[in-house]
Amino acid sequence: MEFVLPDGQRLTCPLGGTEDDSLAAELARGLPGLVHPLGQVAAPRTAKRYVRDLRKLVTGLTGLGLSGGLGAVTSPMLVRHWLASSPSQ
Repeated sequence: MEFVLPDGQRLTCPLGGTEDDSLAAELARGLPGLVHPLGQVAAPRTAKRYVRDLRKLVTGLTGLGLSGGLGAVTSPMLVRHWLASSPSQ
């Protein structure tokens, strides 16, 4: 995944090696649409966090038995993932 920061710096963060590389690629294609309304990715640390969290999402969803790509994600699956990955209150 490649980011172009506001100062023109390019940062490449690999996505390969996940439990489902095609799911990771699908999620990565949707990331610019998620980021754009909020502004820009302005720092390398922010870019790396997006990639880290995307990888964690792939791990969590495949751990719940997801197969078949992004189209197979269900609302209950997302809720189970969010609850399992959120710190206890």
